[in-house]
Amino acid sequence: MTDLHFHGGFGIDLMTADTQSLDRLASRLFKKGIDSFAPTTLSHEWAGLLECLGRLGTWIRQTQSLPTPQAATPIGIHLEGPFLSQKKRGAHPSSSIVSFSPEKMLQLYEASHQTIKIVTLAPEILTPSDLVWLKKWSAKEKIILSVGHTCASYSQTAHALNSGFHSATHLFNAMEHHNRFAGAPQAVLDDQTCYAEIIPDLIHVAPELVAHAEWLKPKHLFFVSDSSPATETSDTCCFGELKTKVHDGASHLIDQSGALTELLCGGGKLLPEMTEQYLNWKIARPSIPTRTSKTPTTIDLTREAISRSVTIPAKLIGAKPSAHDRLTWKIARFQVTLQVNSQKKLKPKASKKDHP
Repeated sequence: MTDLHFHGGFGIDLMTADTQSLDRLASRLFKKGIDSFAPTTLSHEWAGLLECLGRLGTWIRQTQSLPTPQAATPIGIHLEGPFLSQKKRGAHPSSSIVSFSPEKMLQLYEASHQTIKIVTLAPEILTPSDLVWLKKWSAKEKIILSVGHTCASYSQTAHALNSGFHSATHLFNAMEHHNRFAGAPQAVLDDQTCYAEIIPDLIHVAPELVAHAEWLKPKHLFFVSDSSPATETSDTCCFGELKTKVHDGASHLIDQSGALTELLCGGGKLLPEMTEQYLNWKIARPSIPTRTSKTPTTIDLTREAISRSVTIPAKLIGAKPSAHDRLTWKIARFQVTLQVNSQKKLKPKASKKDHP
């Protein structure tokens, strides 16, 4: 699987992790079924963000030049912040949100040793000249511009998608939209060339809405975990300048008094578990049609889930899809193993053994 939005896990915070911790994290991700991922940042005070990007960039360059067997491959940094909407910043620290300029973007890019692969920005904070510059720069450096943490209207988002943006960050979350305001989600869903992340944990987005987005974007919607450092632990963990803890399947912000808040602060599970959970939810509701069949079988739905966890994100970043037989889901009454055949096509193989 490929997770293009991943902040950390197992108590390891990508904002502060050293080389040894990053190596350990990559090994543990591989064992859990993740082959590649985009280390994702959190908005941070400027000097700290530059230091974080330098450390992650150095590790990525070293890993790409000397690949480690049995470890997930970092494909490049996903820069989430600091060029976001103050109103839709979510858990990102308010003091770390800054205005955009080409000079700031270049400073971050060079600090990362040119390893930034995805940049999340709020389109409404950009000037026309910013958009022109970003389109040229991202095309030259092969960087994916993603709409996210935004109050942008439908027209502002559509304009961004025609001006160099190719993706959207955690669709529906941290986006302004309601019945009297068509915002970024509606524009993204209407654009059939735009890719879009969505978190399938049954918490961040109502599963019925995930299924609706799948119907509208059959070839460009993909799953991400948005995993926080607290994933796979029961501890309160540092997350950049924040503290977070997993509660009821999602990461929540811990306030200054040490109390758990209702504010979501990232995913609380890894991508394989999220995908499996959503897939079982969908199988239990046969009335929900898919593009492939009005009465989809378990294997039909599993193929679709594989495409959203493996094939589509790999296509977005220009990589070959991969999966390993170490990843086995418990789907309905079957054990489903992900395999790659000689043509590099992903397929599920189901045994008839009931899961325990």
